[in-house]
Amino acid sequence: MTTNYLNNQTNMKYKKKDYKTWNKTQKAKFIKIAEQHQEADRFIQWQWLQDEKVDWEFKGCFYGCMTQTSHSTLDEAVRVMNLPAWIIHVSEKIFEWLPKEEAIKFPLQLLESIPTWVDTYQLWKDWSYELLMDKEYGNIKYCWDNQECIDAVKQVAELFKTDFAYSAADSAYSAADSADSAADSAYSAADSAADSAADLAARSAARSADSATYSADSATYSAAYSAAYSAARSADSAAYSADSAARSAAYSAVYSADSARSVYSAAYSARSAYSAAYSARSDHYIWMRDELLKLLR
Repeated sequence: MTTNYLNNQTNMKYKKKDYKTWNKTQKAKFIKIAEQHQEADRFIQWQWLQDEKVDWEFKGCFYGCMTQTSHSTLDEAVRVMNLPAWIIHVSEKIFEWLPKEEAIKFPLQLLESIPTWVDTYQLWKDWSYELLMDKEYGNIKYCWDNQECIDAVKQVAELFKTDFAYSAADSAYSAADSADSAADSAYSAADSAADSAADLAARSAARSADSATYSADSATYSAAYSAAYSAARSADSAAYSADSAARSAAYSAVYSADSARSVYSAAYSARSAYSAAYSARSDHYIWMRDELLKLLR
């Protein structure tokens, strides 16, 4: 997906129709469908469509359930529901990672929140800015005290306050990639409590920040994309390093302990760390859900 996104520079003109939401009739239709699926408990996570049918309809994830087809997946949802691609991609990702009890309610919450006949281009830019700059959940948080990384993320965030334009497909994938990166960062950051993990993550972020800083200096479309991509992945790279260090530390602690009590203590600490990581990831996607609903309303 990312490779296609990087290579897609043939359609750089903002198209208003690609950000326009549905009409009143379409909204009413799909809200009714979502209500039926929720009542019949057909929404499930991590499977587009399930072979088993409930009252002649397949169970499935958010848009698998809504479209009842395996053809073209999210692209088909964009076409059938007449909604902007960025909203479809982002909301599907949020649905998959919410706690189960929150996920089954999310489709109806989202569809009820999407206004009719509204241009969401500015909303997409506001959403992207928050993913980068939110003090508690944004990518900038995972720069820690690395000034190069902080400066790079800030430069990229400022691009979303300008009038630059992406194609509709680019905007959707950009939002989805940023969401994925931010959430992975939250998960891995919570997963790494050791100072060595944080140091390793910071160094990784600094290396990635170099390319983001260079890209953000240019006002061209190519630079705008490269900067956004680099900054988003810098946090992801940092998170991966932190996660690897934490896993290594936990493994080492368990297997090098001198006594049964030490082994138990180390294992308990490792379980606690991963429990905290899971909680952090859930919290992050709950924040993303709330932020998206707030913007759309």
